[in-house]
Amino acid sequence: MNSAIYWMRRDLRWDDNSALTMACSEYDKVYPVFIFDENILLKLPEDDHRVHFIFKVLQKLQQKYPLSIYYGDPTTIIPKLVKAYKVDKVFTNEDYEAYALKRDKEVTSKVASLGAEFAIFRDHINLKATEVLNNSNAPYKVFTPYKNKWLDVIHNNLDRFSEMKPKRIKEKLAQFKDGGKISALKDIDFKPSSILLPSIDAKATWKKFIDKIVSYEKGRDFPREDATSKLSVHLRFGTISQRQLWRYLYENDLMHSVWASELIWREFFLYLIQHFPEM
Repeated sequence: MNSAIYWMRRDLRWDDNSALTMACSEYDKVYPVFIFDENILLKLPEDDHRVHFIFKVLQKLQQKYPLSIYYGDPTTIIPKLVKAYKVDKVFTNEDYEAYALKRDKEVTSKVASLGAEFAIFRDHINLKATEVLNNSNAPYKVFTPYKNKWLDVIHNNLDRFSEMKPKRIKEKLAQFKDGGKISALKDIDFKPSSILLPSIDAKATWKKFIDKIVSYEKGRDFPREDATSKLSVHLRFGTISQRQLWRYLYENDLMHSVWASELIWREFFLYLIQHFPEM
């Protein structure tokens, strides 16, 4: 039986997930893995609220499907798992920051030396950085021209909003024998945050905001109004699919709303760090 690893990162969800969908469509057995990266965590305070949030989300995900959680260096752990379990291919979704690019390059090389493949998919954004260029074939540096071009390009690529549906996910997902031993924050030398965390229920947060989209333009300027989406953390860590949000905006003729512009601004940020990594 052939097998694959799905390496979960900033895509903390089971549904509408590019890498997971592709893994389940190609392989008989898929091992979902999340790694608390020591190269990142060692620089953080022990009560970091982001780590606490991620840990709570992972606990919820484990209640539905198998998920192996590790702590350490991904460039060591992923190749070790590939070798130990004779995995054929590693699937993951793109990350765009400088450290992530360097890490993925190293993992790709090590996995290839073991005779396995390393496949990366677009999931966090809709358009590649090379798809939105000006008339001189150069990247935009100002948001409004970028937004206008983004809307033009996406209009001809609406399939980018299509839902990714993992096939037979329940019967295909499995857990490594040595995975899942991390059951508390103390296992990674962290403790609960003293900061009040946002809800980990991304879909409920989204549903509460839907009716406020049309009034967002004015309401967002008044802190006393409950007018914002509260989805930034969920988009950051992928607890909700950004495609799901865009499907709703397109189907309800809200592509040119102010809130849609905020989502495009998010892609603009990721676009800039791809073209100008020195940022």
